[in-house]
Amino acid sequence: MAIDSLSGRILLVWNWLGWNWKTALLSGCLRAALFAGVSFRAGEAAAIRAVLLEIAVTVALAGFQGALIQAFRQNPSWRTTLACAAAAASVAHPVEGLVHTWAGTPHAAAGIFLSFMYTLVATRFSLLAMHDGAFIAGPEARSLRDDLRRAPFLIARFAGFRLHRFPAPSNAAKPKTL
Repeated sequence: MAIDSLSGRILLVWNWLGWNWKTALLSGCLRAALFAGVSFRAGEAAAIRAVLLEIAVTVALAGFQGALIQAFRQNPSWRTTLACAAAAASVAHPVEGLVHTWAGTPHAAAGIFLSFMYTLVATRFSLLAMHDGAFIAGPEARSLRDDLRRAPFLIARFAGFRLHRFPAPSNAAKPKTL
């Protein structure tokens, strides 16, 4: 079967490599906020342009990063974290730099630096969260709503607090109280 359209080719690549829509959505929002913060000094129009560019770049690339992390979630070691972060950073940040340089984004270097730091932290958090079954895309996934409900507990565990119980998914049976 021939794939004649560009969208068909993109879907074929996404299906082959994998794409985590939850990672793409959340990373796009958070990275856009970083670029808005550093670009706002140059004016509202510059900040809006930086946000739109960052969302376009991040949504496309972070979904692949999320799929990579999801593939390695069973081994959330520091080596795995560094390997996933290096793989993601070696592709995403040069593309991010080219796009923002081409567009003339004010203070792009600061935004890219913050985005890189976010990659390091988010990769580690994502590995740990996905190891616990959160923010996974595909057939074994829970709803984004359930993942976000668990996020405060995941963040607390990521920060070093020893919590052993997560809230049950919304589709789980609720225990009866007396």
